Amino acid sequence: MKKRALILGALLITAIAVQTAMAGMFSIYVVYQDGSPAANAYIEVWQGDNRIDSGPADGNGIFSTSLREGGTYNITAKATDGRTGSWDGQAYGTITVKIQDKQ
Repeated sequence: MKKRALILGALLITAIAVQTAMAGMFSIYVVYQDGSPAANAYIEVWQGDNRIDSGPADGNGIFSTSLREGGTYNITAKATDGRTGSWDGQAYGTITVKIQDKQ
């Protein structure tokens, strides 16, 4: 029984190490339709029904967060003037959220 518990413990540690190794820092760029940065836009990062991170972008419209490469996310942004934008997809490379024009 002890041997079985040790094996299960080792497998659990290995699984945690592999998942942690797959996570990395991503920069999310929040821009207006003309490409200018949406400074201080409020960002929410969702994976399914779970909000995994949130907060303001910096003065250059950049928000950094840890995501699992290849993971599927929904990212929403709200500019300081109330306009919004969103991005849905798998996390690879650069993520850009475009704020929609006023209607």
